[in-house]
Amino acid sequence: MIVYLLPRAPFAKAAPRSDTLFGAICWAIRWLYDEATLVELLAGFADERVPFSLSSLFPYLENTTTNPAPKILFVPRPLLAPDFGGLVKGQTAYQLYKLFRRASLLSRSVFEQIANGTLTEAQILTDLLKMAQSNFCLHAGAIMTKAEFVTAQALPSFAVESEIARNAINRLTMATDSNLFYQPITTGRINTKSNVRTGFYFVVRTQDASTKEMLAAALRFLADKGFGGNFSVGQGHCDIEIADTDDIVGNQQGQRLMTLSLLHPNQQDLAHFETIQTQMYARLERRKGFLESAYSNEVVQVWKPTLIMLGEGSTFPHDGERKVYGSLFTDKAARVALDYEPRINGIALTVGLAA
Repeated sequence: MIVYLLPRAPFAKAAPRSDTLFGAICWAIRWLYDEATLVELLAGFADERVPFSLSSLFPYLENTTTNPAPKILFVPRPLLAPDFGGLVKGQTAYQLYKLFRRASLLSRSVFEQIANGTLTEAQILTDLLKMAQSNFCLHAGAIMTKAEFVTAQALPSFAVESEIARNAINRLTMATDSNLFYQPITTGRINTKSNVRTGFYFVVRTQDASTKEMLAAALRFLADKGFGGNFSVGQGHCDIEIADTDDIVGNQQGQRLMTLSLLHPNQQDLAHFETIQTQMYARLERRKGFLESAYSNEVVQVWKPTLIMLGEGSTFPHDGERKVYGSLFTDKAARVALDYEPRINGIALTVGLAA
């Protein structure tokens, strides 16, 4: 299923990624149901059939003047071997090539053509060099069709990244401190003249109806509570829409996989990656942060361990018939004020690529 989030308030820092979303969902299940239910759910991740997997947040846009308003989804650009040869000739082509290489997103329609092997990046660049006659457009760091650009051109970017001023309250004196501090935020965009707006979405895959029902309840709870940090001051609150029948799968008979989430390799992955070093293309991400403290009786902030993960858009060949890649990391280190073992999600949600 695909979960759409239309922010009513900005996210703290950046749009949450798969590890943050997983943690928020687990805490929501703990709050709505009980600890035994959460423990039972987490135990299922030791099996090859994980109870659920999810992607990171990605942008979508829609024109609200049409009913129903079709959503244009964007996915991370797959990391693939460069295949541009002698296409870049002359200053104009070189300037376009630099913009092309910096594009980090593809519209869903463009991605599906690449996933099915009917379109290559070299063909996209060749077409873009036709300028006005091109069937594709570069806009806001994304590659899309010309028809999609008609809607997207009203917005200079898919998200607003800015800062807000904050001031701490001294709980002893009940007075504000003299020094302001600034925190980064990220939210969607709205163009009232053209009625175009952006939001975020993520993909969720579940194994059974009861898990899907539990996740839907947790997500509705989080929409009011807030996704990510600083929800106590109003950040991360969203309107939510769940499309049960939709998914992004790419080419299910493809020879390669692309991850739409962060991936923390397990032992099988490491052994597989060692044998295909020259065939995988990945970006490494260093992930670190605080554990959720909203439900704790302690005021101590506890750091998560630092993990190195494969970033969204990383690609690699299949490992036989194996379906699950990545791992749910369990931190077994002794921690002050903790009576449980924190889990950090590194299970990949993958889509297929032709080659």
